[in-house]
Amino acid sequence: MSRSDLTLRKRLELELADELYECNICIDVVFVADAVFACDTCHAVSHLRCVDEWASTQSEQWRCPSCPRLHLDIPEGACYCGKALGCEEDPYEAWFDPPHSCGLTCGRGLSCGHECEDVCHPGPCSPCLQSVTSTCGCGASEVTHVCSDPIESVECDAVCDLELSCQSHLCMDQCHGGPCKKCAVSVTQTCTCGKDAQTISCNEAFFNPNYSCGRICDKPYACGNHACEEVCHIHGSAALPCPKDPTILLKCPCGARKFSIKESLDTRTSCEASVILCDDVCWNQMKCGHCCKQQCHEGPCTVCLEKVEMFCKCQSTSTTRICSDASETEIACKTLCRRSKNCGRHHCQQKCCPRDSIIYDNENDDPHYCGIPCDRMLKCGKHQCQLECHRGPCPPCLEANFESVSCACGNTVLEPPIPCGSNAYPPCSMDCIAKRVCGHDASIFPHTCHPPSEPCPPCKFLVERICKCGNNSVKSTVCSSVDLPSCGRACGKVKLACSHPCTQICHVEPCLEECTVLCGQQRKCGHVCMYPCHAGKSCVDAGACGAMMTLKCKCGIRSIRRSCGQVSHARAITRKWLLDKENGALGVYPSPVDADGDLWCNAECEAMAKPENRTVFYTPELVEYAEKHLEFTQLITTAFSNLLQASHKFHTFAPMKLIQRDFIEALAEHYGIPTETEGEDPEAIIVAQRVLASTRPAILLTSAIDLKKRGLLLYSIKEEDVDQPPINDSSVERQPKLTKGFARPMAVPAKETIKLSNAFDLLQQGNE
Repeated sequence: MSRSDLTLRKRLELELADELYECNICIDVVFVADAVFACDTCHAVSHLRCVDEWASTQSEQWRCPSCPRLHLDIPEGACYCGKALGCEEDPYEAWFDPPHSCGLTCGRGLSCGHECEDVCHPGPCSPCLQSVTSTCGCGASEVTHVCSDPIESVECDAVCDLELSCQSHLCMDQCHGGPCKKCAVSVTQTCTCGKDAQTISCNEAFFNPNYSCGRICDKPYACGNHACEEVCHIHGSAALPCPKDPTILLKCPCGARKFSIKESLDTRTSCEASVILCDDVCWNQMKCGHCCKQQCHEGPCTVCLEKVEMFCKCQSTSTTRICSDASETEIACKTLCRRSKNCGRHHCQQKCCPRDSIIYDNENDDPHYCGIPCDRMLKCGKHQCQLECHRGPCPPCLEANFESVSCACGNTVLEPPIPCGSNAYPPCSMDCIAKRVCGHDASIFPHTCHPPSEPCPPCKFLVERICKCGNNSVKSTVCSSVDLPSCGRACGKVKLACSHPCTQICHVEPCLEECTVLCGQQRKCGHVCMYPCHAGKSCVDAGACGAMMTLKCKCGIRSIRRSCGQVSHARAITRKWLLDKENGALGVYPSPVDADGDLWCNAECEAMAKPENRTVFYTPELVEYAEKHLEFTQLITTAFSNLLQASHKFHTFAPMKLIQRDFIEALAEHYGIPTETEGEDPEAIIVAQRVLASTRPAILLTSAIDLKKRGLLLYSIKEEDVDQPPINDSSVERQPKLTKGFARPMAVPAKETIKLSNAFDLLQQGNE
């Protein structure tokens, strides 16, 4: 697990212990021996000296350098829990405690109310692990669990049986968590006046005990002459006193004059007596907003005699009238309005038209509302707009088709009404059932139903069709493909000019007239003609035969490879020379082959007939290794030849494998060149030194490989004699010795290398 996956507390402990944590102020490592300050909000740890400098640059409150937390106190050296105050040195004592920890119990308060029981630590506290007991809703069962892993609700199988909020019924549900449901028992509630009743739930009746039916109370007062005129309200069982009783009504209607009970009884003896009026003006505010200027009177104020200024509808003319008459009449002037109406197309022609600032509840009352029919053509292209003249585009056509429309498969039906101008084809998600033109079943590659006017998608069924050239049939061809498939083979149609088959890849166009096929006819020599098609010409006219032949001499020592045409030309020259020789003519120099087509035997044959000219002192193992690694052998042979001719006496070979070093040491003995290995594998090198006895072998190793390929190579020793110990007597012929896989014979006298001659120079001149 990487450190990025650890918790903040664990990461702080590891980084502080490994001295990898950096101070947020100086960006330097916080060492174990440093005094630190840890923020109790973001839990960032900083050097105490850095925090002191940070706090000194701020006012009374200083902000944490890592979070917006404000601190009031000056930072002091302390542990994480704050118990080890005033520590100038790290209180870290026990190796198993976190760095900068006091080693005591943390004791910081958790959100659950308990205290942290871990050792003083950096970072946030761990979840509370104390055991707590939770009780079910009815209190009959208890469950013990970890405090940090609370249980949402504890339930038992008993009935709750707790008192509901209505305080009249008990909860009959099974034990549950949280508050009980509202009481759903139906009760009958009577209104406050007692004239009406309603059936509601017990819970609603408990929280809304006063129910008003909205009617007039009409309950008689205590006088028996008058009744209550208020809306249904709460009142006691006893009759209410009459508000017109002389002992209760102690002022005039306008309220300007008040009476004592004695004065009221002297004037009025009962509630039916007239109310006492004063001589002052009423001054009560009326509905129009003016004050009543009539003399104090009983009942509501009616007529307002205040004069007001009235304006016409367009606010251009005014007049003065009585307030009570102003609300009943309107003033209209003769000014003609020419403002644009709401449609923007027509203008108002009304006299004394209201201003635009007037807002009407009903737009039809607005004089600038245009009521002329629109009559513009709708999007359907069949009907005209029947609305009143308006701004913006016309709404969709409201005409409809009342005949049902079904899809092609008949599974989806578009029921009427169908709006005019809309797509009358119903969208169907079922598979199309239309028969394809090709005749394949549509269920193999299904597609959704579509209108009959739209064609089905291309058929993906794989069929077998004749290819372009008509010779083969291709099975995996898409049915809807228009182009003929290609079989990928040659056309094969026979051309009339040369009777060769066409080599073009399967095609529809006519075959090309030019033929690129090889002739293939048998020539007089017996070989097949390999020239391109030469229709109308013989193979002889096309050119000499190019088939390669291996020619050998009579003794079988010499062999070369030449073309049939070259051999035929050489034989013709030889026959002509023999004929001229019989006739006594001098003739020309004969070709390298005789009349039968065999090579002439020459000095090389005579030399190779002698065993000493093809006998080597190399061991079969050395020759076999050199043949397998010819390029490496040529490099080493060239190095030894250069050393024999160079002015320096030493040659150093680069480090190489052990088997290659053994090969160099074995071959060096045939050149009479001492070698010495220096160093150890894999850096071991070989140093070769030229001496007076160093000389070139009679037959080079590369020439021995050529003799072996021709079957002429002879070995001076037998393979079974390789393992014999060497003879140290100088009078006896020295035998080869075997060391590390290669026989190393001693140096032998140098002999001249026999060069193989090439006698086909005249043949090339004859061809020219």
